[in-house]
Amino acid sequence: MRWPVQFQLLLPNVVGRGAGYCFGQRGQCLFRRATSPPSPEESLQRVVATLAEAKFPLSEPVLRQMSGLSGAEFVLLDQHNALQASTFRLNAEDLELLRQIRNEEPAGELMTRPATSWEGGFT
Repeated sequence: MRWPVQFQLLLPNVVGRGAGYCFGQRGQCLFRRATSPPSPEESLQRVVATLAEAKFPLSEPVLRQMSGLSGAEFVLLDQHNALQASTFRLNAEDLELLRQIRNEEPAGELMTRPATSWEGGFT
C-alpha cells in the first residue's frame, strides 16, 4: 500500500523538526546546568570544606574576609566549644545554641533549620 503524497512529504518534515526540537531542548538544558551558578548549599559546603582544610590560623580578620567573600557569617569554636572568633556579636544564649550544633552535621541540613535571630539582626 502506498502512502498519499501529502504524508510522504509531510511526515519526514514533521519527524525531523520534532527530533530537532527535542535535541535542541536537551542541549539547552545541559548548557544551563553547566553554566548555572552553584546553589547556596553547594557554596556553603565549599566554604566549610575550605575552612576545615585551612593551613593558616583562623583568626577574626580571616573570618571577616571569608564573610565578605561568601556573604556568610562565621563563628570559630575550639575543641572545648570555647569561642575563638566571630564575625558578629554573640550573646550567651546564641553561643549556647551554636554549641549544640554537631560539627558532623552536613551544611545542607544546617540550611534547613529554622531561621535564628541574632543580636546583631542576622537571620
